[in-house]
Amino acid sequence: MAIVDRRGVLGYLSMSELRGIAQGFELVPKDDGSRDGLLDLLSGSGVPLGEMLMRLSRPRLRELCRHRGTEPTGREKVILVAQVLGVDPFAPPRPRAVPPIRRMRDKPPQGT
Repeated sequence: MAIVDRRGVLGYLSMSELRGIAQGFELVPKDDGSRDGLLDLLSGSGVPLGEMLMRLSRPRLRELCRHRGTEPTGREKVILVAQVLGVDPFAPPRPRAVPPIRRMRDKPPQGT
């Protein structure tokens, strides 16, 4: 998966779009709501970038694709968001790492 510069992608958005995303996720800027403050708030939040972008309209997502150097294809917002993020929307999900199973005899002795 490509590593995406969150702040770089969010930097393409207008102030009203940034404010709308912040309000939608109930994020409150610490400063007066300046552009840099909103970019810091959104890029530093734990909200996945894809979820933020899903709040944009299809035409706006198509514009972002073009800004990022990708020709937008598909009609679904999920596909457009994946193209903005530089990922293959049709790739199978990566398997999660499963923690090893501990057997009863692996437990440390109790009561000492």
